Amino acid sequence: MRRNLLQRDRKGISLMIGYVLLIVIAIGLSIAVFAYLKLYLPRNQPQCPDDVSLTIEWVTCSGGNVELTLTNRGLFSVDGAYIRIGERGRIFKEILNEEKLRFVIVGGGGTIGLKPGESWVSPSYIYNGTGNQELEIEPLLFIEKYPVLCEKSIVSQIVDCG
Repeated sequence: MRRNLLQRDRKGISLMIGYVLLIVIAIGLSIAVFAYLKLYLPRNQPQCPDDVSLTIEWVTCSGGNVELTLTNRGLFSVDGAYIRIGERGRIFKEILNEEKLRFVIVGGGGTIGLKPGESWVSPSYIYNGTGNQELEIEPLLFIEKYPVLCEKSIVSQIVDCG
């Protein structure tokens, strides 16, 4: 009778050792994955300076075309911008300049970037929306060859696309 009880106890101990080993293996794997990701993720991501400011000087939206003029009123050169348009209050808007995000100054010998005080006249973008639409400009800088969006410097204006 006593031998029977000892065999049951051994089965309980081996089951407990199995659970402990599983927990130790899971914790060990999670530490290894954390250490691996910490080594390979970039530490210092470039950020957009606070004094970046683009203003919409002029905009027209008619006949399926959108044209605008932007001026850099900030203290830093702006390399480009996302120009979006869509219904008021919508989070996702259509990007008008999806292929050409960078500013190219035609009168400045084809230089790229918008220096403080300079203006940029856009080409004609095709947009078929009607009624009041919201035009949104999000500045884009290239810092150490990395694109950086300036989320705090987004400018928007209501445009009548009649």
